[in-house]
Amino acid sequence: MPDGFTSGGPVDVWTPVRPCRTCEGGGQNYEIIARLKPGASWAQADAEVAGVAQAAIDDLYRAATRSVREQIIPLQRGQTDGVRQPILILWSAVGVVLLIGCVNIAGLLMRAA
Repeated sequence: MPDGFTSGGPVDVWTPVRPCRTCEGGGQNYEIIARLKPGASWAQADAEVAGVAQAAIDDLYRAATRSVREQIIPLQRGQTDGVRQPILILWSAVGVVLLIGCVNIAGLLMRAA
């Protein structure tokens, strides 16, 4: 990664990925952060990741009744996916309170005139 790169949490050491089925998470606790090549599209990268990961997915989820697929997502979405909806709800509530305050002030000004 380039010098100025920062990930979501504190990182002391970057190491190669070595999946381990007997380790913590059973080999399913890995997250990969990568950059797209210049000129590459999200669809191309997604298709390449799906092709490479399919053999590992088939091996891990042999007995699964549902379909499992790897996909790529932008880093910002991956880091903020869990808090996006609550923040949007909070901002909506703030907007409603601000609107109520403006309507009250407008009503007071119309009465005074």
